[in-house]
Amino acid sequence: MGNAGTTPSYLFNHAFPLTSAESPFSVKPVKKIFERYGLELAAVERVDTKGGSLRYYVQRPGGPVPHDGSVAALLHEEDLMGLYEKETYDEYSDKINALRDQLVAFLKRAKDEGKTIAGFGASITCTTLIYHFGIGGYLDYLVDDNPAKQGLYSPGHHIPVYPSRAIYERKPDIVLLLAWRFGDRFIEKNRAYLACGGCFIRPVPYFDVVGS
Repeated sequence: MGNAGTTPSYLFNHAFPLTSAESPFSVKPVKKIFERYGLELAAVERVDTKGGSLRYYVQRPGGPVPHDGSVAALLHEEDLMGLYEKETYDEYSDKINALRDQLVAFLKRAKDEGKTIAGFGASITCTTLIYHFGIGGYLDYLVDDNPAKQGLYSPGHHIPVYPSRAIYERKPDIVLLLAWRFGDRFIEKNRAYLACGGCFIRPVPYFDVVGS
């Protein structure tokens, strides 16, 4: 048994930064890989990890895990999605680039107006998003709840990382939710920042402005 991020969830949730931490899989290649080594994929279960993952149950032929139809169902679903068609990934790329352009235009306008911008999140996935969208130059600093990240600098751009309480101490005009998967939790935890006129920006899976 093992878990892995699933290609469809990464595609349809625009979760491309997660590929920096792990490679997403889909059922068809996983099934073929195990068959090559004399094993069978008996069942697949959806789990919420990493924005949507699959748990694979693999065994020797005739093992104890029952074939519950989940493998065939997901193979059919992948075909319906066009998961193995080039056009699917061309469309995905276009959507990501459109989100990038929308975000960059917003950040450029904010900087032209003299606003300060903090980024929430200093993980490897956040770094991937910063580089792919080309937004390192717009960020004054990062904040992160993880003490192991605080007091350090981001790779390449050397953006300083502070504790999350810095949004109250330094009072940025905008907080960009680089760690977008935890965005709702961070917003809820920092309603006081919004009440003081703050603004949160969600860059993916869709562009969204919360607050002033």
